[in-house]
Amino acid sequence: MKTKNFLLFLALLCVLCACGENKSLRSIYVMDSVATLQIYPQNEELVDEMCGKLYEIDRELSAYDGDIKNINDSSGGELKVHSGHLLNGSLVLSEKTGGAFSPVLGTVIELWGIGEKNAVPKQDELARAMSTSKLENVEIADGCVSLKNGVRLNFGAVAKGYASEVLREMLVKNGVSGAVISLGGNVYVHGRKPDGSGWNVALRDPQGSPNDWFGSMHLTDRFVISSGDYERYFEKDGKRFHHIIDPETGSPAESDLTSVTVICEDGLLGDAYSTALYVMGRDAALSFWRKEHGFELVLVGRDGRVTLTEGIAGSFIPNESRGYIYEVENR
Repeated sequence: MKTKNFLLFLALLCVLCACGENKSLRSIYVMDSVATLQIYPQNEELVDEMCGKLYEIDRELSAYDGDIKNINDSSGGELKVHSGHLLNGSLVLSEKTGGAFSPVLGTVIELWGIGEKNAVPKQDELARAMSTSKLENVEIADGCVSLKNGVRLNFGAVAKGYASEVLREMLVKNGVSGAVISLGGNVYVHGRKPDGSGWNVALRDPQGSPNDWFGSMHLTDRFVISSGDYERYFEKDGKRFHHIIDPETGSPAESDLTSVTVICEDGLLGDAYSTALYVMGRDAALSFWRKEHGFELVLVGRDGRVTLTEGIAGSFIPNESRGYIYEVENR
């Protein structure tokens, strides 16, 4: 429910100045969250097509009741359009992030069952799961994937970013002048509002309620993708266990960050980076940003600091009432 509230809050802020205009608006439940699509001007046929595409992607990429589950259970199988594209892209991004993002943690994720069974695995169980969760156990050839030694795929960290990328391509193909696509913590703003202005995207305060925000950005044609320990978690014996797994330990990442937001032009890259940079922590995330290009960051630390990279600082409006210290990082 927290994710749903956050999603609707973001969608509301994005179009606050455009309500009442000629538009198509649709909300559906897919990929374990509420997806909201807003298109200007009105185009119900395209919205129907986009919703159908989201259902199609969900069926193909779900590790719980979709094609990926079947591939996991069969230790391999044929890759379809979405799963093939996403697996190949994920392997590249895993290597680029030094393994801080990984698509082969399915066994580990199922052990924790965060959001479902909410169980803390026994150390021997976790060790066995981690011994199989290696990229070397995945082989791709002739449009098929082979999974060895019990490795299981899971695209939960990147599926929504990929899906929003697919929807972006549909918007461009159909010549849509303005749109907001919101999939959980992933937002894509396209074109401009009917009045010619850009979009205002608010960022949820990880220390507050789902409707609290610590800043906003004025953007267009960008993905805004956030990851943090406030999204999905459970508590046991006074300790919080969140859903972002550190591929090195197999346990929830112990980061000095509470939230990472990536602003970029590539939905898949943004989703993978938001997860990986949370795992890395502030210093390593900023070092990665200096080395790589094509994205900007908003980092919220446990110490009350919000760090903005220089490329987004000029578009960011802080919410001073939240009590954070705002700073800008330069290359």
